[in-house]
Amino acid sequence: MTWHPFLVVAWTATALAPLRPGHRRQQVRGIVTMRAHAVWFSQDLRVEDHGGLRAVAMDPEATSWTALVGVPDACKGLQRRLLRRAAEELDAELEKRYGARLVVVPWEEAIEIARECDVVHSTRAVVEEVERWTAPLRPAAYEGSDTYDEYLEWAANEPRAGPLSAPEAMPPSTASRPCAWHLLDDDDDDPPSEPYADVAVAFCGCASAPAGIESYLDGGRTAFAREHFGSVGTATSLYAAAAAWVAGDAPAERLAVREPAERAFGAALALGTVSPRSVAAAAVRYGAAYPVSKLAGLGRSGAGALLDVVEWREWYARLKERRGGSWWAWGSGAYAIRYDAYNRGATPNNALLFVHGFGASADQWKRLAAEFPDVSMFAVDVLGFGYSAKPGLSYTQHLWEAMIEDFTRDVVLRHHDTVTLVGNSIGGGLCAGVAANLGDALCSGLVLCNTAGLILDSQADEDLVKSGASTRTRTLNVLLLSDDDHPKLEPFDPPFGGQLLLDVFGEAVIALLGPQIPTLLKRYYAINPDNADDHLAAAILRDSKDPGAANVIASGAKLPPQRSLNEALRDFGGPVLVPQGESGTSARA
Repeated sequence: MTWHPFLVVAWTATALAPLRPGHRRQQVRGIVTMRAHAVWFSQDLRVEDHGGLRAVAMDPEATSWTALVGVPDACKGLQRRLLRRAAEELDAELEKRYGARLVVVPWEEAIEIARECDVVHSTRAVVEEVERWTAPLRPAAYEGSDTYDEYLEWAANEPRAGPLSAPEAMPPSTASRPCAWHLLDDDDDDPPSEPYADVAVAFCGCASAPAGIESYLDGGRTAFAREHFGSVGTATSLYAAAAAWVAGDAPAERLAVREPAERAFGAALALGTVSPRSVAAAAVRYGAAYPVSKLAGLGRSGAGALLDVVEWREWYARLKERRGGSWWAWGSGAYAIRYDAYNRGATPNNALLFVHGFGASADQWKRLAAEFPDVSMFAVDVLGFGYSAKPGLSYTQHLWEAMIEDFTRDVVLRHHDTVTLVGNSIGGGLCAGVAANLGDALCSGLVLCNTAGLILDSQADEDLVKSGASTRTRTLNVLLLSDDDHPKLEPFDPPFGGQLLLDVFGEAVIALLGPQIPTLLKRYYAINPDNADDHLAAAILRDSKDPGAANVIASGAKLPPQRSLNEALRDFGGPVLVPQGESGTSARA
C-alpha cells in the first residue's frame, strides 16, 4: 500500500497571533485572506498540538472557519480504510468540542473551498499562499551531518517541546458544502497485503490512538502484543504469511522490540491523529530514558520502544528534508523510501528498476546509469537500507518483495507500460520474487547480477513440482487456522536468547565490520578497485549507523525458507539474463 499525502495544513488570514514557544511555522509563500479560515487537515488529523487550529482560535479578526480533508483519487484499499477511521474520529471530536463538522471533499474541490474563502485573490493565488505547520519534537533546526551519532549528540542538548493543548473555543463553523463521505467508502473487497492491518486501523484515530497508547504503556508491551498480535488479521499475502510464521504463538517474544508499537501506532503517527510530542511525553512519564542512546534497543522497555518509534521517525523526517531528491511513502506507517530516477519518460514503453544488495543502496547504480542516457531508469533504497527508513519491524524477504512490488506499480509503472527488474546479490533474489508476483505481462525481463538465491538440482526441483507443495504454497498455508493436511512450513525455531541477543548480534556485526568496510570493498571490487572509493565506504558506514540498522541485520535470523530460483523463475515465465564477466570472482566458483 502506498501512502499519498492529503492537503497541506492551511488557513486564510492576514494576521495570525504568535504561537507559544516551541511551535514552528513555516511560511511557504505570500499572504492569505482576511477573516474566513480554512483548516486543511493533512498528516495532523487531531485537535491537540495543532498549530493551525490554535492560530484560528487566537485570531481576533476571525469570523468563521471550515475544517476539511481532501481525498486524492489514488486513496484506495487500506489507505482509504485508515483515512476513513481517522476522519470519522476527527469529525466526532470537532463536533463535541466546537460544534463543527469535518468537510470531506475531492482534492480538486479543496481549491474551490479556498477560493470561496478568499475575497481578493484568485484561486491560483490562494493555493500558492499557504502556511504549513509542523510539530517536531525539537523545534530547533539541526545543522549537523547526516550521521545519527552526531544527531544524537545534538539532541541530547536540545530541549524537547511539549504538546500544545487544544483550543478551548473556535469561531463559528461554516461547513455548508455537501460532505462527500462516500469518497471514503470501502472500495476493495480484497484483503490487505499488509499484516496486522486491522490493528493499524483500530488505533489510527484521534481518540483510539491515545487510548491504545495508554493501554500499551499501562499494561506493558508483552501484554499488548499478546492481546493484539495473535493473528496477522485478514491479510493473505506472502508478506503476511511470513509475519505469521515469525510471530507464531508467541508474538511478544518473537516480534522485534519496537514492532508492536510500530505496527499499532505507525499509521496514527503518519496521519497525525496523535502528536509525536504527546507520545514522547507519555513514554517519558512511564519511565522511558530521554534522550535515546545509541544502544537503547538492548533491553529496551516497552515505554522506551515507543519513544524510539517517534524519535526514529523524527530523524528520518529530518534526513528526508535535508537530502531532498525523490521519495515515496510505503505501508500504513508511510515509511520514507528514497529513490533515484534517471531519464524519466525517455522510454515510456519500458523502464529499468535496479535493486541493490544487502547493506548497499541505490547509489551503487550511479555509474551504470551514466551508461544508459536514453533509457528510463529507477534505483531504490529498499526499506531498511540506504537513506530509506529503518523501522523496528521483523524484516523478511517477503516484506522486501512487497515493498519493491508496490514501488514498481506505484512509481515505475505509473508512467511506463512494463518494467525490467535488475538485481544484485540479495536484490537479485528479491527481484526474482517480484517478477514472479508481477508476471510477464508487467515485467518484461529479469537481470540477475551475481544473484543470491537457492538453486535446486533438476531432480529435487522435479520432485517438488510433482508434490504440489511449492515453497509459495507452504508459506501461504501458514495462514490457515486449521491443522489439516495442507503442507506448511516447519514452525519457526527462534534463536537462543531471542530478540535481545539478536539485537546484540546486530550491533556487534556493525561494530566489527564497520572499520573493515574499506578493506572489504577493495576485496569485493578486486578487478576495479577504483570503484571502492572513500565515498562508497563512507556511505555504507553512514547507513549502518542509522537507528534500526542493527535490527535489519538481526532479522536475517528470522527469514522463512525462501522460494528457490527454480520456482520463482518458473512462476515468472519471462526472459532472464545472467551477466557474467570473464574476470569476475564468481566465474571461478
